[in-house]
Amino acid sequence: MPYLLKHHASASASLPVDAFPNARQGSFSFFAYGYLPMQDLCLVFSAPDGTEVRRVSPRRMPPRDKKPASRLRSYAGVLLLEYVVRRLLRQNLIYYVDLEPEQLRYPALSVRVKNMGKSAIVVGRLRLRTTELARDRLIPNDHAIEGYAEWVSVAAGAFLPLYVHAPSKRFSLQVIRFGAHEEMLFRQPCIEGASQDYRADAYENGARWDVSYILLIQPHWRSGLYAARLADQEGSFDITFVVRNGGRSAPGTLAVLASTNTWQAYNPWGGASLYRSTLDDGLERQFAFIVHGQRPNPAASPLGAEGHLANAERHVLAWLDRNKVAFDLFADIDLHELPGLLQQYQTLLINTHSEYWSANMYRALEAFQAKGGNLIYLSANGLYWKTAISKNRMEVRFDHSCHTLINDTGGRWRDFGRPEWRTLGITFTRAGYRAYFRPYRVIAARHWIFEDTDVAVDDLVGCEGLNCGGASGWELDKLDPAGSPPGLVHLAKGTNPWRAGADMVYFPHAGGGAVFSVGSITFGGSLAVDPVLSRMLLNVIARFSQAPVRQCQEAAVGDRSLV
Repeated sequence: MPYLLKHHASASASLPVDAFPNARQGSFSFFAYGYLPMQDLCLVFSAPDGTEVRRVSPRRMPPRDKKPASRLRSYAGVLLLEYVVRRLLRQNLIYYVDLEPEQLRYPALSVRVKNMGKSAIVVGRLRLRTTELARDRLIPNDHAIEGYAEWVSVAAGAFLPLYVHAPSKRFSLQVIRFGAHEEMLFRQPCIEGASQDYRADAYENGARWDVSYILLIQPHWRSGLYAARLADQEGSFDITFVVRNGGRSAPGTLAVLASTNTWQAYNPWGGASLYRSTLDDGLERQFAFIVHGQRPNPAASPLGAEGHLANAERHVLAWLDRNKVAFDLFADIDLHELPGLLQQYQTLLINTHSEYWSANMYRALEAFQAKGGNLIYLSANGLYWKTAISKNRMEVRFDHSCHTLINDTGGRWRDFGRPEWRTLGITFTRAGYRAYFRPYRVIAARHWIFEDTDVAVDDLVGCEGLNCGGASGWELDKLDPAGSPPGLVHLAKGTNPWRAGADMVYFPHAGGGAVFSVGSITFGGSLAVDPVLSRMLLNVIARFSQAPVRQCQEAAVGDRSLV
């Protein structure tokens, strides 16, 4: 039965340690319904003699305005109804707390769950699962050829170490740039390799392999999306990475941000991603909180036309090359580690699915706009999850608990006073998620963005696309009833059912630049084939490249990968 916890109410349970006395890992799980329950729940774990062994205290967030649906979830009756409905649909909201071996050296623990907030919370199914398996146990690698790079981004002229699992003991290497076409720039036909096993915690702590090859990124290689293609007689594997400009860019060059944090969030290699877990350890976790960048990432392959990661970003990069638009490509980690990176550019383009933003990244974007920088947002579900980054590890707390990599509360940026619409003009909602792929219907046909397109009000644009279909699809951002930036122009609306389509908008911002947002993951796939969308984006780039940008004395400093 569930426990209904009102203000300062608590529930307790006894938790047998099934793997006692050899428990090496433990995971406490429970379901909870309420508005951000981990902001209000205090969990205290105690030994049989009453000694406290672990405490999870709530981290108070600044006051935030609750939307009507969130306010309803503060009432006990509504929460109990939600519990019943979710139980029937088998969609419980599960929360996890991991316990360390030294906290599991008892035959049983007790837990006390207390509501420190003012709103009601429903909790239940308080369970502790333990195992004798070590987190870092060795896993024999029976995979086909695969590999990863030291960094997801490297400067032209630098060296890039590659780590390869080569069960055939030899492999070949090709380096390919993905632009208007696949351009092979380097080939090494026969490299000695070896099988490389990994640890069960590789998803969180990296594969920790030996270096197999050190690749020189030639100084003349253009910035862009690259793959180191590994191959043996059994198959091939692409290590996807970004080559960034090693020097100062020419005036008018466009900065493009690859959504590499999202590539890693969806990477299941080693048994877990931020979205699922297949670890066979008996703990039954559904996902990981922390993932590591130094492991193979099959999810980030640049091959194929349909997707929301690197292969979807290819459509936009190919369009830029075909239209001879000069650009420098950067990874999320570049923006995180080099805060002055954007100051030499007039315009930043955010590509496809830019969901995970660290505080450093957000501040860099705000500083760029404060100096007059322009933003082209060809993405959806962007600037959404607050992300902690430390070295090659990335942490996201979907449950709004505290990050362990940094001493800060996790959650959505909108819960910290930074709703997406203030920066992008639009905000993500789940309405219309992957249900349909539809064109946009033109609203403001006389706006300069539509110059030389001959479109009229109610015309449809983006009817076809290489990525699943129409330009409005997959995940979708819309106008927010809570507000919109001053001067916003509603250019077009996706025709997805139930008015769930993406909203395309333009507005000037307070820093002196402007923002063009499309709010759809599949926009790039339609941009590649639709002449109207192509002309619109060329109009935006031309207008933004003519706008003066306030000069900033601060330049990007430091480069972790030049050797």
